[in-house]
Amino acid sequence: DNNAAAAAGDEASNTGAVAGSSSSSGDTDGSSEASTCDGGEAGSNCGDSGPLTTLAAAAAANSWYDLSCFPTAKANKGDAEAALATSDHQLSGQVLIGSQRHFYMEPQTAVATPEEGGRLSVVSSCQGCDYVLWCVAKLLKLRHNQVHVSCRRVGGGFGGKADRALWPAAAAAVAAHKLRRQVRLVVAPNVDAGMNAGRCRMSVDWAAGVDKIGQLQALKVTFSLTAGAFFGLTTVEVVSIASAVDSVYDIPAVSVEVRAARCHLPPHTTVRGPGKISAVIAIEHIMQQIAAALGQPAESFKKRNMIQLPQEALTAAAQAAAAAADKTSSNELDTSTVPHPKYFAQGSNGEQSILATAFGKPFALHQYTLPYMWQHLQDVSEYEERRQAVDKFNRYSRFKKRGLALAPVRYMLYHMKRTATVTIYADGSILLLHPGTEMGQGIATKAQQAAAHTLGQLLPPEQRPPLLEYIRVACGSTELMPHAGVAAGSTTSEAATAAVAAACELLLERLRPFAEELAAVAAGDGAKSSSRDVTWEAICKAAGPPDPVMGSKVVLTATARAGFTDSEGWSPENTYQFFGVGAAEVEVDLLTGERRLLRADLMVDVGRSVNPAVDLGQVEGAFMQGVGHVMTEEVAEDQQTGTPLTNSTWTYKPPGLAELPAELNVHMLRESPLHVSKFKQLSAKATGEPPLMLAAAVVCALQDAVAAAWIGYSAQTSRQQTERKGGSDGALNGRPVGCGTAGEGRVIGRPLAGLEVLPVLQLPATAANLKKVLPPALL
Repeated sequence: DNNAAAAAGDEASNTGAVAGSSSSSGDTDGSSEASTCDGGEAGSNCGDSGPLTTLAAAAAANSWYDLSCFPTAKANKGDAEAALATSDHQLSGQVLIGSQRHFYMEPQTAVATPEEGGRLSVVSSCQGCDYVLWCVAKLLKLRHNQVHVSCRRVGGGFGGKADRALWPAAAAAVAAHKLRRQVRLVVAPNVDAGMNAGRCRMSVDWAAGVDKIGQLQALKVTFSLTAGAFFGLTTVEVVSIASAVDSVYDIPAVSVEVRAARCHLPPHTTVRGPGKISAVIAIEHIMQQIAAALGQPAESFKKRNMIQLPQEALTAAAQAAAAAADKTSSNELDTSTVPHPKYFAQGSNGEQSILATAFGKPFALHQYTLPYMWQHLQDVSEYEERRQAVDKFNRYSRFKKRGLALAPVRYMLYHMKRTATVTIYADGSILLLHPGTEMGQGIATKAQQAAAHTLGQLLPPEQRPPLLEYIRVACGSTELMPHAGVAAGSTTSEAATAAVAAACELLLERLRPFAEELAAVAAGDGAKSSSRDVTWEAICKAAGPPDPVMGSKVVLTATARAGFTDSEGWSPENTYQFFGVGAAEVEVDLLTGERRLLRADLMVDVGRSVNPAVDLGQVEGAFMQGVGHVMTEEVAEDQQTGTPLTNSTWTYKPPGLAELPAELNVHMLRESPLHVSKFKQLSAKATGEPPLMLAAAVVCALQDAVAAAWIGYSAQTSRQQTERKGGSDGALNGRPVGCGTAGEGRVIGRPLAGLEVLPVLQLPATAANLKKVLPPALL
């Protein structure tokens, strides 16, 4: 619906991301429609416009991919146009969100070795051995059983070694197959940057309608993506945006459209949280802008527009919490307004109260942990006290301003069924094959824990050995475990634990008769032996072969395909929601544009964590990668040739020590409600991608600091004008007329009727980009 050229017209430098400005009563609809460029030769001009290296150039040339085959490219609830027209106030604006590269420490690498009989062995740094197998076999016209692909571990993936690992593996395989010699191929990072463009850069145009009290009535959003010469895995971003942009907000009427421009750039692919991180940044920017325009604290405006818990459920939960408080010590009492989720009824006979997102994604009421965490994080982080301190700092500091903001996160995930194989040897040692790739997310550790926990049930607790010491995890291999799938989407670790536990349960059934027989013998011998003689090694020896010549009495290898539900595929029963809240405090130097992340407080619902230490590392790492996306990792290309200009550590800057918050606090929700029906002892939630979204709090805090700078600048300008006039007309307590206040002199924004448009804030928020949007210093 938007005029393509106007939608991208402000993307002057084609670098970074922008959290755009707002304007009142703006109309984003244009009169012209862009045609689609469907198919054709990769990199074709779709006209005679010359190289198309920016979204603006592609829009002017009407170079668009046909997304009609993607149902989620357009999503609607109600009549957004009509709701906008009847709203008391309308607001519109634009957000430009930049790209981001994977920046894995280990480069794209593959080693191909010819084997006898024309077979080929490939060691690949990949996120899925099957992906490489299918590619190499098809390319060389070999059967799948003639190609063996293996991967021990990956030195960083983030989505870049899902499909992009095919290129070096295929090239090495062709050379090895032709020359009959081992070939090793390592792709240099600067070459990799020319092959792989990372996230899609995008322009987001939005229009919102609110009523007089600040209730959101309508939202219309158009995402215009800068795609590459061929579509590739831009697919994932296209289908993910609509599932995330409504976040946790109850919007009566909403319309979302996704478009993708075809440019002469390297193809884009998935980067951690593809599409969803952009959608979350966009919606949080929109909510922050509307709150400022209404003169309301952003945290209050966001809370008012969140999906609300039914009052009867809140009352019942409060009564349950009060009843429990009578039986517990005072230091265990809940003091937050919203009771802990454990007090919400989970329904009887399988019936549950269901809530839903704006786009109708269902989740159980007792699993809606966000309201509790929203209030609890403010309590434990002393948010209100810090808010007053930030406002006081901004009143008395002319050249430095601070910002403080909260951002909620909802991330929808799927339970996928996976396969695992477990083998027990005669000496009691265990070999485990799980369906993922170890790339720093701790999947091997969690799979070992699942195996040790399940197999340990064979013996009483006091007799269980430290089974973790008995377990070795095999590398990914298409010979040992084909059809394992790709490690992606943050769900592989959880699926691996379920599959491993299911395989171990099969082995338990086979070992139990031997354990019972040994226990009976021990009981019958009396003083000659005891139940302590029934050990793990003894059971395995009884079930295994008596010597290397003979075979075992039962099959001591088990393979299982399992998940946390009985449903298959992408059914609603297989979905669940990750909820989290982030609070960030930043400081900006108005003279230089330098910015610091002073403090970050995160609270996440990770379910019943299998390994809290691993999950803590995932939360911290994901958050910092998000901080890099919004603060430092600027991506740029030569606009004439499309050649990457940020293709090395000299020019591309992932977050370093200077970008780490001076204080980082991570809280995990205790006693999280169960979200699975099977393997309840392993009911952890994904932690790979969802915490990345919490970096949206940093964007909001930067907006808060920039707004404080301009409000202070306006106040100083008004005072100077008043002093020149010799009176006090036109100012109120040193602030511009129409500026709202709250608390101890807090400036919280301007009423909509007197809205002033702030300059466009470019992200990543480098010092140079921030300097462009700050007011001139008053010396």
